[in-house]
Amino acid sequence: MKLDDLIASLQRLEWHYRLLRNGEGAVIVALERGGRILGIYPDEELENAAWTNPILADTGASRRLFGLENHWNAGGERVWLSPELEYHVVNPGPPADYTVQRPIDPGAYQFRGGAVQDQCEWWQEGVAKQFRSERQIGFRLAKSCRLVKDPIRFAGLGGPGGYQFVGYESAIDLETNAEGWGNGKEPPLSSWTILQVPAGGHAYAATYGTASPTDFFSPAGPSHLSVSEGIVRFRIDAKQAHKISLTSLQTTGRFGYFRRDESGHCHLIVRQIGVYPSADYLDVPWHDPVYGGHCVQLYNDDGQIGSFGELEHHAPAVQWNEEKGLFARKDVSQTWCYSGGYESLAEVLRLWLGVVI
Repeated sequence: MKLDDLIASLQRLEWHYRLLRNGEGAVIVALERGGRILGIYPDEELENAAWTNPILADTGASRRLFGLENHWNAGGERVWLSPELEYHVVNPGPPADYTVQRPIDPGAYQFRGGAVQDQCEWWQEGVAKQFRSERQIGFRLAKSCRLVKDPIRFAGLGGPGGYQFVGYESAIDLETNAEGWGNGKEPPLSSWTILQVPAGGHAYAATYGTASPTDFFSPAGPSHLSVSEGIVRFRIDAKQAHKISLTSLQTTGRFGYFRRDESGHCHLIVRQIGVYPSADYLDVPWHDPVYGGHCVQLYNDDGQIGSFGELEHHAPAVQWNEEKGLFARKDVSQTWCYSGGYESLAEVLRLWLGVVI
């Protein structure tokens, strides 16, 4: 969706948003509803590098759909609570009973502070059900987004005939007093950041050595997954539901997505996260809920709710913070998005992830 079309849709829906601009034609669209980064535009004349739900173009249908109790899927980047089995799976089945709790998404996010050209902040608090623990937990979540410079701006690849760039840093502060969990007992709670991308490309995740990704759903197989020394390659075509996961021991914390659109223009998104193998990563496969440690995940939807895939990562669990007197965890990541010709972006992909295409 083009920037002007997205803005027009948000205005018709009367959803609050902010535009972050770098002064060079790049724009990030921040949406108050759901605490989302809804638009990623290295150039405001290009298509959105993130996936947005096409129903947003239909105001009447959007109002009906997003007025439903359980509808959340606007697109872009969102933050959910983790582990998935604790906060989203009422019953793993079969058949599975999956839910998106309204306090989690769209939540009760509000923009915090005044409008600033290159950054914004959200804040919300709520109470979520814990289905495995059979409890409830109160939480506070603050999120910020600020524009960052191109880390490879001195490599000589940008400029005329090269590529366009926009990048941002996300910081997520998650807190809970864990009331009802007992004195000093750490509750199962962490943040889970998910970026939806349009189908039609390949995701890549850098690894230490040759990794063995874990299938969370049906096996991806050679049609969608290939593994080699230092890299995992995952096809996103929105035709079959697959999800693969890398543990904190396997991932370097860098992963991305390369796609060529219908016009021949190419898009590359690279995400860099902090990984701390000694920390507690709580997410687990549904079929093996004892084995944790899962951190970076790549998802391919089957097309039932949209033609997209996802770049996902889980932060470590909250820890007791003596100064604050509660459990807390801060997660900081950066996302760098490039658009341009095939040759230029193929070189950027090689620089960031060591992949030759």
